[in-house]
Amino acid sequence: QTKMNKSWSNKCKLAERRRQDPEPHKTVIGLVKHYFSRSKVAIIQLTKGTLTKNTQIQIKGPTTNITQKITELRDENKNKIEIAEGNQILTIPVITKVRPNDKILIWS
Repeated sequence: QTKMNKSWSNKCKLAERRRQDPEPHKTVIGLVKHYFSRSKVAIIQLTKGTLTKNTQIQIKGPTTNITQKITELRDENKNKIEIAEGNQILTIPVITKVRPNDKILIWS
């Protein structure tokens, strides 16, 4: 191969070589811990932020990518709640199968 005599501009030569975040407007607020297929309910671990009823969320993983509205929130004692805050274990009904360690994303 022969070397091409092309010069680079300083702007291109000094630019950062890092990929941009593909979804900067979404925040990870939790992870799926378990899924019950018969009742179509997922146990999630909320890691940060707050989650309220009727909030639009996205559940994303290697093979999962769903967007849905939260119709019901329950705490670990199976009591219905309206608002969940950071570091809490919750159950939510889901429309399709989700897998452990799928991320719960919320629009910010």
